[in-house]
Amino acid sequence: MAKKLKILRLSYTPPDHRYSNDGSVFSELANQADVVFLDFVKIKDPATIDKRIEELLKKHSFDLIYKNYVGPSVNTLKMRPLHEYNIPIFVSSGDCHTRLQSPDINRRSNHHKYNVIIVNNKSTIPCFKDYYDRDMDYVWLPWSYNPKIHKDYGTNKIYDASIPASSLKVDIRRRIHNYLESVCNYTLIRKLSPVEYSKKLNQCKIGVSTCQIEHRLFYKGTFVGMTFNKYYEIPMCGALHIGQKSGDAKELGFVDGENIVMFSTFEEFKDKFKFYLNNEKERLRILKNSRKLVSPMTYKNRVEQFLVEVRKKI
Repeated sequence: MAKKLKILRLSYTPPDHRYSNDGSVFSELANQADVVFLDFVKIKDPATIDKRIEELLKKHSFDLIYKNYVGPSVNTLKMRPLHEYNIPIFVSSGDCHTRLQSPDINRRSNHHKYNVIIVNNKSTIPCFKDYYDRDMDYVWLPWSYNPKIHKDYGTNKIYDASIPASSLKVDIRRRIHNYLESVCNYTLIRKLSPVEYSKKLNQCKIGVSTCQIEHRLFYKGTFVGMTFNKYYEIPMCGALHIGQKSGDAKELGFVDGENIVMFSTFEEFKDKFKFYLNNEKERLRILKNSRKLVSPMTYKNRVEQFLVEVRKKI
């Protein structure tokens, strides 16, 4: 058995794990690798961060640096360039493909000379390659689900439909929310603990994901709609997933009408929602297929495969 990788994680402490896929990845990464975590967002000061990194390098022999995207929380351009430590640098982009429009991302890449970009949407890789001045490798780490939390609790189906969401800021989500309130027994799921969130989903026949923001669906003509955590959480909590189309769905095995129901427009959503709400046999068939597809897509398995890819690149 290969020795665990020694990783310096330059990152942050997620404030709410329910709404932070990063938190799930961090926890699983710590299970499968020897991770030293430096919360550089909490430190903020670049000079202090440099000093702490140097102190850790004296104590540990790291195989790689795993750095998270943290926006303007830390001015990393004032940090010592990470490449000077002579350790491979892996940087997570999260689901932030549209942040490529900011020139800061490219400036940081040129400053630190990242080796590998970790993407959660494989369809965005050509966009990244088009954006950066430097050639880099890429590792695809799709989102997933936690089988200890996102599961069928065996509860009764109290609601026809739900939208698991933190807010109604997304236009299409707000329209669907208003529509569902008027036509069925509906609940908006938000501000719950991970377990309570999952139990509430388990009480629903249908879960609707609406995380796509219209101006983020395309990047320079390329369709890069996200495949996010609800693709996995909703079916594993026992509800049929009706969600907006994504760029990675096909490669992940999601097929509309077979193991998922997908829509592009509000009108398409309404038609499909009415059909599957009133056709239990079809709804349960797709749900069964979806659970079979999604079942192995746990954070444990995702991180395990991620580390296999990491070893190839260090």
